[in-house]
Amino acid sequence: MLIILTIIVVSFLILVFFFSELWIQLDNEYSINTLVHFLHTLVSVIFTWFIWKKITDEQDSKNNNILMVLFLGIIGMWIWLLNKREVNDLVDYQTKE
Repeated sequence: MLIILTIIVVSFLILVFFFSELWIQLDNEYSINTLVHFLHTLVSVIFTWFIWKKITDEQDSKNNNILMVLFLGIIGMWIWLLNKREVNDLVDYQTKE
């Protein structure tokens, strides 16, 4: 989902800065601005839920990660994204329970 969101947002920014007339037309007809913001909010909520429910860090670490995702947006999501070792640790922890 993050890859798709990144592609959509980068395309949206290119459209806004380089093809502003087309962007205005699309926004008037299809409310493309609202759709991009809705998709971004949806992915942010999913990331927030995952951090809050599935990650086994301390409370302060969870709060810092959630703030990073919410305030830095897509960049924060890419920074937070788990690496392979962290995913394996999470899977091992889940199977122990």
